[in-house]
Amino acid sequence: MKTFTEALKNQWCNTMQSHQNADLFVQGTWLETPDHVFTDGNWAAPVRNELYRGCFFGCAIQQTNNVLEKASSAMQLPMWLIATAETIFEYLPPKEAVLFPVQLLNSIPTRTDITKVFHTLAIRRVEDTRKQLPELEDSPIFDQVIDYHKGTGKSLLETYQAVADCHNPEYDFLDRRTVKFLLFNLQKEDAGVGTRRGLSRHTTEAAIIERDRLLQELSKYG
Repeated sequence: MKTFTEALKNQWCNTMQSHQNADLFVQGTWLETPDHVFTDGNWAAPVRNELYRGCFFGCAIQQTNNVLEKASSAMQLPMWLIATAETIFEYLPPKEAVLFPVQLLNSIPTRTDITKVFHTLAIRRVEDTRKQLPELEDSPIFDQVIDYHKGTGKSLLETYQAVADCHNPEYDFLDRRTVKFLLFNLQKEDAGVGTRRGLSRHTTEAAIIERDRLLQELSKYG
């Protein structure tokens, strides 16, 4: 999938800049009203000609149902990027999070296939996790996942199965959390990788690292 057109990029950059200027970005919820937070339903703006505060993409599209899918369609951006960006937004320090939507949209090249960024980020996450587990540093399973993303290994299905087999007591050399992490980094580009379990760690530090890497990789297309 190629990224948005120049016109669509300008439209969304302007929209998100206006949301940033109006202090509409908030972490922890898709969308909130002056009275309470909506977690279900399909609360759409404008209501009484007001926009409501929300997370990166909840605020962008002013809805609470299937937010990431709708944002991907409206912005014409790949699902993995939308999901990754939402996760980064939620874990960044608040003062940095509110700046991130505009930073990201400005950094995305137009009419470009950025699938390579998807694979590069996955490789870096897996490498980070391996370094945190020195007792498993020589485990071939990490190399299999990395080789898949480099395009030099087995197919996605074969690699996924090899990691999934680590749940089997016969091959129980990885803890369940690490196996789940590796599986989440073996999703298709349109499957929404970037959920909380896709980060190497669920921390502010991990979100900052992921943001910086994402922006750096996108800048290479400039």
